[in-house]
Amino acid sequence: MKQLYFNPLNSTTMRTTKKSILKGLAIAAVCFTLACENKKNNEETVALSKKEEVKPVVQSPFKNVDVTYEKFTVQANSDVTLTSPSGSKIHIASNSLKDTAGNSINEPVEISYREFMNPSEIMASGIPMMFTDQVAGIKKPFQSAGMFEILAETKSGKKVVVNNESPINVELATNITDAGYSNFYLNTSTGEWVYSGEETKKENRLKVDINNQLKKLKNVSGFLGKDFFVLDGAELLDKYLNDDYDKIYKHKFDKKPLPNGLLKYGMKAMSVYSYDMVKLNRLDVPASLVIWENINHTEFPKWIKEKVVTVKNIDGNNYELTISDGKKKPTIFKTKAKAVMTIKSMFKFEPEMWSKNYEEALDEIKKQEDAVATMNDVFRTLQVNAFGVYNCDRFYSNPESFTVKVNCVMPESKNGFVPENIYYVSTKDRLTINFKLTNEILMTLCNDKTAALYTVLEDNMLAVVSAEELSKYNKQTHANSSIKINFKPKAKINSVDDIKKQIGI
Repeated sequence: MKQLYFNPLNSTTMRTTKKSILKGLAIAAVCFTLACENKKNNEETVALSKKEEVKPVVQSPFKNVDVTYEKFTVQANSDVTLTSPSGSKIHIASNSLKDTAGNSINEPVEISYREFMNPSEIMASGIPMMFTDQVAGIKKPFQSAGMFEILAETKSGKKVVVNNESPINVELATNITDAGYSNFYLNTSTGEWVYSGEETKKENRLKVDINNQLKKLKNVSGFLGKDFFVLDGAELLDKYLNDDYDKIYKHKFDKKPLPNGLLKYGMKAMSVYSYDMVKLNRLDVPASLVIWENINHTEFPKWIKEKVVTVKNIDGNNYELTISDGKKKPTIFKTKAKAVMTIKSMFKFEPEMWSKNYEEALDEIKKQEDAVATMNDVFRTLQVNAFGVYNCDRFYSNPESFTVKVNCVMPESKNGFVPENIYYVSTKDRLTINFKLTNEILMTLCNDKTAALYTVLEDNMLAVVSAEELSKYNKQTHANSSIKINFKPKAKINSVDDIKKQIGI
């Protein structure tokens, strides 16, 4: 049988086949490259998608409601101290601000600063208030004496970092004077608080000075019978009537009421007698003819009436007054008083003038008291080595607290909205603890009439489990047990002040 042989690759066929193979390889390479790029793009898309799903550690639970920043523009190469509306001071040295490469910055820098000083501001910020104890493996709630966030970028929008060799110091103004607080920095990558040092605090000297001035002003303004007095009331009548014996006689012996004009001065009389002289404005004046200031606001005993008082100079216009009951074993009363003016000098002006000055003094007192009310008692210094959130905290501890497993029942949502966090707020303990909403939350409660639970529903609706409702649960009956609680819508929130109002701050 004749065998037939077939040569698949003659010269023409070989050239054509080679081109086809090369073309095929090229197409395959392109396809492979595109496949790799598509895979890479898909991976990047997935990674980006996952990244977008990760929410910031600090995020307000409300839409368009948050604590606003104060903005300051500074020169990066200058020493500067910024003062916030609350009185806090931010000390930035000339070499504190650097770019990400550690170089000096040659353009203006914008500092953004805000504070969180009460439960409403902490809730609005969304800042976590739990510390993770890595050793014990448990979470501990924070009780804050004050918290702030500080950020920075150049005017052109470039990132700014803090030079570790020259950190920023913040003197946080607060009225929490208790001891036992420590400083912490929030790691926004992990959401964990990092210990950054023990507390350093100092009193607000300006407030101390104003309070001292206020005290003096209150003392001096007590003219109408509060802090000023005369030893002998009869001398008031004599001098008011210009020693006119006939007129004096009618009041002293005919029991005629005292003149209304005299009564308007409101001067208190001790009904004691003195034969001593005092020096007032370089003149020697009988002690009984002097208006005295009760320096220590001492209450005079009733038994001193009709007794004799001796007056001894201490220094300047300050005197020591001594009164004895005259018995064999005498009772001695001593006090200090200041000679202010003569009775005659007081009568040179109508009582309305003194009253006007008194009212003016009261107005000044009110102004100063209003100013003091807005001032902090102490400054707590925190060192800023990186921009972000800082807290002056201590771990919350209350012997009345107990742990329960809480199942939270929310109002029905048409859109299937589910809140993210539950907030335990105590106005008495200045406490805000946020818990992630799960099917069953391990929660710490306390016998506290000011404590309630809050959450944020859709459309910024604040829902609450009232303090009255929470008071049904106690340590003796419900510790380590499971309870079910129902949140009820309370009010729509449009501002931080709205939160404050609803919480009751």
